[in-house]
Amino acid sequence: MKLNSQVKPSKSTSLMGAIVGFFMMIFGIVFFATVSQKSTFDDGGQIISAFFILFILTALCITVFYAWNFFSDKGVSVFDVNIESDSTTAPPPADDAATRLRQLDKLKSEGLINDEEYTRKREDILKGL
Repeated sequence: MKLNSQVKPSKSTSLMGAIVGFFMMIFGIVFFATVSQKSTFDDGGQIISAFFILFILTALCITVFYAWNFFSDKGVSVFDVNIESDSTTAPPPADDAATRLRQLDKLKSEGLINDEEYTRKREDILKGL
């Protein structure tokens, strides 16, 4: 048996992530504009400019990811969990025949089922052995 599950951020987490990512992007753009006007090649201006470009792109990716999760019904999973289980290692079912017969007797004694239903169900349980 194979079980698949996806882990996604909640709507409130996605909204907060989109807002924070947006403000990080604005911060990066403002500082990039400021640094690129005053920097020269001698004081490392190209390295600082490259850093802020990467910073802005990262903030844009964060904003898009969380906005997508917030505004869409399906969303994007953070990670997927796949579990494969061998049926031979599965635990035995909790309802064995003896337990089911006791439950059936209790239903009959409480008058919830008639004799015909009791007999039919009892035969079904015994056939399953």
